[in-house]
This record gives sequence, C-alpha cells and structure tokens, in this order.
Amino acid sequence: MIGRMDRYVGWAVTEAYVASALSFFSIAVLFDLLTNLGEYVRNGKETLQLEALQLTPLLAEFYLYLVPALFLTFAPYMTVLACMFAVTKLTAANELVPMVFSGRSMFRVLRPAMACAVVSGLGMAATWEWYGPVASDRFNELKDILKDGKADSSAKNVLVRGGESGEQVLRCARYLPEARAMEGVLVYDRGDNADGGPSIVRAKRADWDATRSTWTLTDGTREHGIRIAPLPELAIKGVEPDTVWRLSRGAKPEHVQLLGYTELVELRALRPGRHDLALAFHSRFTAPLSCLLLVLLTLPLAVHFERGSRIGRVIAAICICALYLVFDLACRNLGLRQFINPVVAAWTPSIVFGSLGALLYSGLRT
Repeated sequence: MIGRMDRYVGWAVTEAYVASALSFFSIAVLFDLLTNLGEYVRNGKETLQLEALQLTPLLAEFYLYLVPALFLTFAPYMTVLACMFAVTKLTAANELVPMVFSGRSMFRVLRPAMACAVVSGLGMAATWEWYGPVASDRFNELKDILKDGKADSSAKNVLVRGGESGEQVLRCARYLPEARAMEGVLVYDRGDNADGGPSIVRAKRADWDATRSTWTLTDGTREHGIRIAPLPELAIKGVEPDTVWRLSRGAKPEHVQLLGYTELVELRALRPGRHDLALAFHSRFTAPLSCLLLVLLTLPLAVHFERGSRIGRVIAAICICALYLVFDLACRNLGLRQFINPVVAAWTPSIVFGSLGALLYSGLRT
C-alpha cells in the first residue's frame, strides 16, 4: 500500500528527477548549439535561403524531437543522480532515522526510489518501441537539413536475401524510399533453380511496378556463364519495397540506435548475420535494466548515519556510473568487432554490475 511516507519520499525523488532531467537536457542542447550553431546558420542561409530568425522554428522542432533521443541516452544517469540527491537530502535533514525508528526497514523507506528506477526503465522501453517508428524518420530528416542543407532519406549499400531459401542476394548502391526505386542493382543467384549454375544480374536502376509485383530494370542484363542477355524486369520472392525499406532503416548506425523492439526483430529475421542488430536488440533490454542496477549500486552510498561529506558520496556515485559506462562501451565495441558474441557483449555489464549492486544493497544498514 502507498502511505504518507511513500508519497513524501516519492515526491522528493520526483523533484530531484525533474531537476536532473532539465539539467541533462539543457546541457546537451546548449552544447549542441555552441558546437553546431554556426554550421546550422550557414547552411540555412546558403542552401535553405533562411535567415537566423527564420531558422528558429526548424531548430525548435529539431530539439523537440531530440529530447526523447537524449532521454534514451541519459535516463540511467538521471535516475541515479535523482535518487542520490533525494536520499542525501533526507539524510541531511535527519528524516531517515525517524522513518526507521517507526518500525519500517530501510528497504521499505527506499521503495519509492526503486520504483522511480523501474518507471524510468519502462519509459526507455516505451520510447524505443513507440518513438522510433513514429518520429525517428522526421528527426533524421531535420538533422540532415540542418547539417547538410537538404534532407536525404535514401540509404546506401542495402543488402537483401531473397528466393525460397535465400539463394539470391541483392545489393543496391542506393535505395530511394519515396520513389520506391533502387540504383546500382547487383543480384547474385547461386543457381538453385531450373537453369542451374550461378548467374549475375546488373542494372542501373530498378523501379517497383505494383501492378505486376516486379522490378522494372533500366539497362538490366543477366550474366549466365559467358552469355549476357538483356533483362527488362526482375522478380525475387521476398524482395519488395517494404522489405528493402525496413532493411534500409538499419543501414545507418544512427538509425539503428532509435529502432524499436518490433523493428529489430523484423530486421534480424531478414539479416540474421548482422552482429550490430543482435547487439542493439539485446541492448534494448540491458539499457532499461541499468536504471535499476545503478540505483542498487549507488543508494548504499547515499544512506549513511555517520558524519561525512555528502558531495563526496555523490562524486563516488558519479564515478560508479562512469565506470559502468566505460565497461559497457568496451563490451559493445568488442561485440561490434566480433571479438566476443553480441549477446555476451550486451549482458556482461548488467551481470557484473548487477551482482555487485545486489550485494551492496542487500548489505545496506537497516
């Protein structure tokens, strides 16, 4: 049951969380402005024919879309600082000791802080699942407009497997989602068909014909042995605009960072050999879990009954978060470079720091 004490502690944690979120978001936005404002204004004036004041609505929309992306990056650390500051504030005001003397354990007193960590992790999961499909395309479009002066929704070097058992491999140098067309098409067929033997299809461009469910080729040829024959159209089972579009969303590393659970499941089914997709999928579970794990690690530092420096304990919590971040980045890089399995790379930081956090939190004085 939620009692008066829970509401009191929960309100203190909520206040600290809001203050921490505003601080992180303000610093990130200010840093981006100081770093890129000159480039934004120059591109707006030269390419978009917009003055600085006319560029303001575009910048406001960009930073509005940027906030959820920043939340996915900073949520674990905002949660840690919020819980640390809230509990440290209660300790400094000598309010934790009366709560414990009233017959409640320290674990019971800190339950709102743990609930905040759980809610923050669920918020990350919800943002990934619903923000990515809805707003990530517009966010990347705004970023391209501000940095390059034009929006580029095309994807380069998209690889698709088609056919009954994936015997055909299609690679396009560039995919244009608005036109539903591919440029620089190359198809390798292993020869698991009636003709037998491998063959290669080349085309300058392929446009989707919805009426016949085929790709109309421009300058298309089919090489089978020493024979080269013109090929006007191409039909590969499983290679349709929707499939190519889904794969193109995972072609750029910055796009993979915003993909949700459903999209990653679909992409992994289409491209099971990509280690970055496997790592991103498992990171969608470990990143929200890190909100809870880091709170387990740092809350024992905030709860103390002896004299001591509160700032020192907050600094110690920041060092723990930095150590987790460095270890997590190292494991991710090893996973991306295929030195270790992507599943191991994604879950190792959570297992190591989670075990240590559970040990420290279970030994909390109560």
